[in-house]
Amino acid sequence: MRVNTKEKPFTCEIGRKNFSVKGTLVNHMRVRTKKKPFSCEICSKTFSKKSSLARHMRKKLFSCEICSKTFSVKGSLPYSCDICYKSFSEKSNLVIHKRVHTKGMSYGCDIFEIRKHFGDIHK
Repeated sequence: MRVNTKEKPFTCEIGRKNFSVKGTLVNHMRVRTKKKPFSCEICSKTFSKKSSLARHMRKKLFSCEICSKTFSVKGSLPYSCDICYKSFSEKSNLVIHKRVHTKGMSYGCDIFEIRKHFGDIHK
């Protein structure tokens, strides 16, 4: 209603600027006073506006150590095969892939581990 009537009862104490909505004044004051009450739980970066934190959270914050691709969700990081280093976006696909190296055996095998360690797994 105040927007239509151009009434602006909320005033900035510093610059004397007037606002029609109290929330707009609160955001303005955070910027003016450099207060940043919103912080990222991942990297601890702080923001004066909740919307700025939300925009930051949509950015790709997680980097894969193997391929250097970045992701916005940690669970999107690729799962890498410790034998051939092929990467998969889902752990279940990695588990299925590893059967190639174990010839379909899904249980542990000391002989397989020894052969893998000495590099003759494909013989």
